[in-house]
Amino acid sequence: MRVIMSIKEIDEFEPIKELIHKSRVLVRKILDNHFDKIPHDKARREIEMRFFFNKVKFITKKWTLEIIWELEIHEGLHFNEIMRHLTGKRKKISTRSLSDILKKLQKFGLVSRSIQDTRPPTVFYQLTDKGKGFVELSIPLIMHLIEL
Repeated sequence: MRVIMSIKEIDEFEPIKELIHKSRVLVRKILDNHFDKIPHDKARREIEMRFFFNKVKFITKKWTLEIIWELEIHEGLHFNEIMRHLTGKRKKISTRSLSDILKKLQKFGLVSRSIQDTRPPTVFYQLTDKGKGFVELSIPLIMHLIEL
């Protein structure tokens, strides 16, 4: 069964439209200024593209966005809870993959890891302020892409 957002839910995001417009105007001014100041020969274009691509490449890998979203929804989870939330009828993440992705998310500063003093010890993962910012700033981008 496919679940879609209702009109009421979409209307809650209506104020973001003005933010998107204002952000685009500001960013366009910054980009125009940047392009006026710095010549963009082939080498410069490659440097900039590599810089941006390397930053977003990891985020688009399988499971990464799902993990970030689960941590956002639940305000943090233990390792096994993340596993349960990501495992469905048609998909299953391996413990190795989950561990590797969580380590990379920590490396990027998007997720924090804390060992809890329980028996047996458990590990709790949650979004850092930077991780929450990623989610918050992704919403206007997604809304712009789907033109709500």
